Amino acid sequence: MPKIAGFDFHGQYSLSNSTSWNGGDPKGQGRQAGAAITYTAPLFQIRGLYDEIRNPANGTLGDSYSDGGNGAYAYSREYTAMFNLFLGQFKVQGGYQAIRTSGMSATLAGLPTTLDHEWGGVTWQATPAAALIAAAYHVNGNNGAGNATIYSIGGSYSLSKRTLLDMQVATVQNSRTANYGLNANNVGTAASTDNPFPGHSQTGVYAGIQHSF
Repeated sequence: MPKIAGFDFHGQYSLSNSTSWNGGDPKGQGRQAGAAITYTAPLFQIRGLYDEIRNPANGTLGDSYSDGGNGAYAYSREYTAMFNLFLGQFKVQGGYQAIRTSGMSATLAGLPTTLDHEWGGVTWQATPAAALIAAAYHVNGNNGAGNATIYSIGGSYSLSKRTLLDMQVATVQNSRTANYGLNANNVGTAASTDNPFPGHSQTGVYAGIQHSF
C-alpha cells in the first residue's frame, strides 16, 4: 500500500460466515474488524491499531469462563499504540494495549474482563547477519486476576536471505493470584494448559530454524 506523507493505512473486515449478523450458528464465526495507521520517519515509527473479535455464540465482546471459555482472552476489543526508534545498529521498541470486553455472560473471581499490556525491548543488529534482542512484557488484569511480567533475551542469525537460526530464553514472574505461562495457553491451572500455579514463575528456552518459502 502506498505511503501518503509518511502515513500508511490498513483495514480488514470479516463477516460471521453465519446466517445471523453477529454469529449464532455454532459452525459460524464471530464478526471481526481491524484498522491500523502507521507514520514512518527516518528516526522513528509510530503505529495505532484497533481490533475486535466477537463471540460467534451471541455477538458480544466477551465469553463465559464458567463453561470452559477463555473470556477476555478470546473475544474483545483491543486498542494498541506502538513505536520504533531507530538508533544506528540499535532499535528501541515499545507499546501499550488495552483489552476491553462487554456482554460477558459470567464473571468468576480471579478471571479478568479487562487487561492492560505494556512492553518494551531493544534490538542490537551486531552484524548484517546477527541480532541480539532483550525485552520485557507486563500484563495486569482486573477482578483480582493479578499481574505478570515476562523477561526475555535471545538472538537470531541469518544463514541466508530466507533462513535464520533463532533462540530465546525467557522467564515469567506472576503475582500472587496470576498464573500466566510463557506460551499462549488457555486459562486455568489444569495440567493440559501448561500454566504454572498462581504466584509461581515459569522459565523456558526456545530454539529453532525459520525458513521463508
